Amino acid sequence: MKKIIFFAAIMLLISAAASAQIGARGKMGRRQCASNNISPIEKRELGKDVVKLRAAQRMANRDGVITPREKVRIHRFKAETRRDLSRYRHNRV
Repeated sequence: MKKIIFFAAIMLLISAAASAQIGARGKMGRRQCASNNISPIEKRELGKDVVKLRAAQRMANRDGVITPREKVRIHRFKAETRRDLSRYRHNRV
């Protein structure tokens, strides 16, 4: 009988500790953007990058042929956006 009560008490403590951790994460999420990593200003900057990338893709594909120079330009836009996203996610907030 003592073992069952002891086991139940241990499980109660573990579940209380787990629920306390979720609450702490929720408070931090209010301070940040919906993705919990990117601020609204940074999100807007990424949106601008996406618009520029799509415009470059449309311009490159207008004549039906994407030249190597256009491919390089599009690739650089994508790489820059990925770098920005990584930087925004991992900055100290």
